[in-house]
Amino acid sequence: MSDQQSQQWQDELMEYLVHDLKSPLATILSNFHLLEQYVRDTAGGELLQNGRRAALRMERMILNILDIGRLEVGQLELKTVKVPIEDLLEEAIRAVHLAGRYRGVEIECDLKQWADVVVRVDFDLMTRVIVNLLDNAIRFSPDDSPVIITATRNADAQLVVAIKDRGIGVPEQWQERIFDKYIKRGEQGPGRSSHGMGLTFAKLVSNVHGITIGVRPGEPEGSEFYLIFPPHQHRQAGTY
Repeated sequence: MSDQQSQQWQDELMEYLVHDLKSPLATILSNFHLLEQYVRDTAGGELLQNGRRAALRMERMILNILDIGRLEVGQLELKTVKVPIEDLLEEAIRAVHLAGRYRGVEIECDLKQWADVVVRVDFDLMTRVIVNLLDNAIRFSPDDSPVIITATRNADAQLVVAIKDRGIGVPEQWQERIFDKYIKRGEQGPGRSSHGMGLTFAKLVSNVHGITIGVRPGEPEGSEFYLIFPPHQHRQAGTY
């Protein structure tokens, strides 16, 4: 078997396994949701929330693995819609609120001035990009510290959405490679572990939208992951 055939076989096997995992995971999530309605004591409720949080993260990992393969071969079709940037961010925040609450990490987001800014994106895919960036920020933030979302315009009239944490930061030499597929545990320097496939997925989805994604040092500490929407990708509501 050639290397190419071996890689194709591994990719197909992974896709079959991931597809087969989706059904039992959906059942687990449904059962967690039902149980939370019946369990009223604090300890039991917390255990259920922890289980549901882990299952939701597993679901995101499964979707990332499936879609990375499709993105790499150009087989994932974008379903673009016009959506307020505020709605996109609020949907992502809802998806990670359990993980943040478990760590005491509060997500701060005041985008009232951007309420009428509309972006043209695939809503599901871009929501998952922001979810992955928020999940990454929460995992590497100290307990009881904030993750801050901001939106600004740069000198080129581009919309810049940034997610800032107060973690240990990303060394300069890793600010490009951190989005690489299969980056190994420990390669990013002391204290950092693998990011799995979440950042790889975020990079691929951003690229296919024409959106720039990157990371830079936070001020005064931590990391700042950012998404830069080109002028044609966002407008004031009513101007599309």
